Amino acid sequence: MTPDEALPYQMAALGLLIGSFLNVCILRLPVGQSVARPASGCPRCGHLLAWWENIPVVSFLALRARCRSCRTSISWQYPIVELITGLLYVGLTLQYGFGWLLYSRVVLVSSMVVLFMISLRHRTLPAPIAQVGIGAGVIFSMFAHPGWSASLLGATLAGSLLVIAFVAARLRRQATPSTGNATLLAMVGAFLGWQGLLVALALTPLVAATLAGARLASPRVSVTFGACLAAATMVAAFADGALLRWAVGHPA
Repeated sequence: MTPDEALPYQMAALGLLIGSFLNVCILRLPVGQSVARPASGCPRCGHLLAWWENIPVVSFLALRARCRSCRTSISWQYPIVELITGLLYVGLTLQYGFGWLLYSRVVLVSSMVVLFMISLRHRTLPAPIAQVGIGAGVIFSMFAHPGWSASLLGATLAGSLLVIAFVAARLRRQATPSTGNATLLAMVGAFLGWQGLLVALALTPLVAATLAGARLASPRVSVTFGACLAAATMVAAFADGALLRWAVGHPA
């Protein structure tokens, strides 16, 4: 097997491992806990996980979805997030191959997984993730698509959209947009450029309709703009301009 042929398998393993860490971020960041300490353990009995109890997906199946100590059920969120992250990494590798663009998209979709889950569970967005993401998106754009000028323009466009939405809300005496959503928009623009930002915004209503259907089955599912935009951004991360060219009638 050549290095190029082995890369998707390596990225799948990396995605599973990173997915395990993303689960920690999803659970701890909304409540202000450190993602580094303490070590992972059962939230009910405090049992600290041994290394073999912390293997992505495998440990969940081996333990039959229960804590080894108190037998409390383990949420299916853990293996689902790990598997989705692994699949996203493989898809991005097949789409872009090894290079700066792959690095950029991996950081982007990893952040979107965390923001999507937190928005669904808590109806909020941790601003530091998106704030750091804006800077990361601009830096990556210096070495890969969309380029630094499109990246800065995308982040600026997000700010302009926020101003328009803010003014419209004040004129209609409605609730003003949250700063968390605004920062997320700027992060998407920084990573994908203005074109990719428009694609993500165009896909957001479709995601919202899908989540609305899921909410009928489970009322606990929250349909928030942040969650919808995060999911749409994960789709747009694979497009790399192709969806926009198709939308305006200029196929590649």
